[in-house]
Amino acid sequence: MVVFFAHSDNASSLERKHLTYAQLSVSSNVDIDQPLSLNAMTVPEQPTPSKLRLQGSFTFSPIKELAHLALVEESDAYHFERRTRPAAFTQARVLLPDLSIDFVQSGQHIIPTKRVLQLSEHANWDYIVGVGDIWQELEDGDYSRISMPFTLVEKNQNCVHNGALSFLVDEHGKTTDFYYQVSSETCLYYKADMWGKGQAAYTEKDIAGANKVVDEYRLEQKNRIPTQPLSHLKQQYPDINLDNITLSHSISALDLSSVGVILNDQHYVSDCMTRFGPYPFCSQLVLPSYSTAKSIFAGIAMMYLEQVYPTIFQQKISDWIKECKVEKWQGVTFGHLLNMSTGNYQSTGHSVDEAAPHSQMFFKAKSHQEKLNYSCGQFAYQRSPGSTFVYHTSDTYLLGSGLNYFLNAQLKKLDLQVTTTVFEYVFKEKLWPLLQLSPVAFTSQKTADEEQQAFTGYGLFFIRDDIAKLTHFLMAQANHQDGYLFSQRLQKTLQRNLTGDELNTQYEFIRYTNSFWKQNISGSLDCENATWLPYMSGYGGIAIVLAKQNMQYYYFSDSNQHNWREATKELNKITPLCR
Repeated sequence: MVVFFAHSDNASSLERKHLTYAQLSVSSNVDIDQPLSLNAMTVPEQPTPSKLRLQGSFTFSPIKELAHLALVEESDAYHFERRTRPAAFTQARVLLPDLSIDFVQSGQHIIPTKRVLQLSEHANWDYIVGVGDIWQELEDGDYSRISMPFTLVEKNQNCVHNGALSFLVDEHGKTTDFYYQVSSETCLYYKADMWGKGQAAYTEKDIAGANKVVDEYRLEQKNRIPTQPLSHLKQQYPDINLDNITLSHSISALDLSSVGVILNDQHYVSDCMTRFGPYPFCSQLVLPSYSTAKSIFAGIAMMYLEQVYPTIFQQKISDWIKECKVEKWQGVTFGHLLNMSTGNYQSTGHSVDEAAPHSQMFFKAKSHQEKLNYSCGQFAYQRSPGSTFVYHTSDTYLLGSGLNYFLNAQLKKLDLQVTTTVFEYVFKEKLWPLLQLSPVAFTSQKTADEEQQAFTGYGLFFIRDDIAKLTHFLMAQANHQDGYLFSQRLQKTLQRNLTGDELNTQYEFIRYTNSFWKQNISGSLDCENATWLPYMSGYGGIAIVLAKQNMQYYYFSDSNQHNWREATKELNKITPLCR
């Protein structure tokens, strides 16, 4: 619906040089031949409220002739992906998918009814649309201006490309063209600017449950962990060097999507820089899990289910996956898969198997059967299970598959005539509502077939508030005897010393246990007692460090840098990290 109130005579009178009404007018057909400062799509600090009240749907259809894409770099990772997945690197990438959202308006916010991953007909891109702003500017006349965040998600992968779009709408529901721009990503192998124009359309209609959408959004805002700029941490602790916390000596600011410190229930956060200025919707910036999902999805799911099914770590994968009913998988348990210690591998070298060209048979596979065939069949028996750590995302995929079959078998024993998945049962229905995570977190990448098997070892999405809540949850559960996770296992996993259960990795100072990493920081901090910090790690340069009960640290980047020791030196000045 459109409700119009009397035009305000004191609409924001900013001098606008870009995305003016004339440039966005449908009749103008103006081609914007280079990316703009994202300030052009940022709501003013003191905006004039829009007098419109909208409810219905927006559709956005890009105009091919006005679409632009410019690669930022052609790295080794880019050439590897393009060589091993040529079908995914075509000219179709230039164009956005058609975007369609139902929404309600609450004050000066445009709230999509679905803020989860939306599948599209596009060959390359799916998308997520976040909460936008609506306001008035004097030169726009009777039109109101809307700016919204959106994220392009590569199909069948975990890369995200964050952008914004902007357009005008009047009291009659008439819209201008929209302008869009993507100027940042968390994606090691594909860094590109995308921008252009397209046709926007508004359809007025009543939205079922509109009040619920607004109430849930307000509750989400209320329940976010309070944030402060990282600079405020420096004010409280003058001795720290923020350059070390942001790892600026090894990671370019343009490769750093987000960095944060969670300290005593406060969340200290960085800006979200892009190649064309600060991202206008930093708190909504979508972050990919990549392999932190091995801890967040696989690890948490196993420890959650262990509370109810104490033998789950001992379940044999050959009992649940028929493709693995061969000799080399006999004796391999869910626990071995979680620890990536199946004994089936080609090389024990660091990520040699994972980075080999044949791994793309797994990563580009779109069906569950293709992924199972690779996971069960690719590697030969080398050692007895449980003795040797070799990094295989395919192991975690097998675990996720086995868990689904196991869980449904247990529910069937209870005469529950339902078919579910571990992601739905553990996360969507139980833990994510409990933790009040954002809607973005309620989806996972899945196979594009009837099975719709979650990737398990990667393929989740979060915003920075989700990361803070997840770290809080894990640290609290490790010290809670009657919690949601099997506390004895979680306690040993997150202890800052070695328990004897950890597996050696290819690096003397790093261990792996129950899908979490531990790193020895004793030398860099001159600790008297050996101190091993538990953490999660993700492809491209992502780390979530569970430093201490009252302090956690994370960064998301596509720098391919995984060394965060400089940051621990500064965190140690805030609260001692040595045991």
